[in-house]
Amino acid sequence: SFFNTGFNLTGVRRWSNGILVHMEQALALFQPTGIAATPYRKNDIVLGEDNGGLGGSVSGYAIVNVPYVGQCFPRRDGIYTFAGGKIEKISEKLDGGRYWDTINKDRLQESFAQIYPNRNEVWFWLPYGSGQTNMNHVMVLNYRLTRQNGEPTWYGPYVDLTRNCAALVD
Repeated sequence: SFFNTGFNLTGVRRWSNGILVHMEQALALFQPTGIAATPYRKNDIVLGEDNGGLGGSVSGYAIVNVPYVGQCFPRRDGIYTFAGGKIEKISEKLDGGRYWDTINKDRLQESFAQIYPNRNEVWFWLPYGSGQTNMNHVMVLNYRLTRQNGEPTWYGPYVDLTRNCAALVD
């Protein structure tokens, strides 16, 4: 790959003074060096089996920088955040039969996220149901309440909202 990571890239998103390169098995921070011959310095956050084998996002469309929370993204077993130290799961309340077991993991790479700044929310569009190919459920993370309460504040799912993309128009 262009970034010479050894893994297939799933997404790239700006972070602090560099970019976070997401791979399903790894996460790396590339920071500018100011040197033309080597424009970036690679800092591995997670590689392979480090941190329990957690890497970056499975979907490049669902990586979002969330105020007060960090860079959030989906993995096959839930939604995670990276806030500069380590990768942490923030969707424990959705685990198991409560919700996440019914997400179509094979289509999760097509999931996407949208930040609604006026509502202090992030909407994660997810494929709910074993045969579901479209994003038909929305789980909402309220980041203001997450900061206020000290733990992730989720609500939803919003159902019957099948979409394949979303945007805010100002």
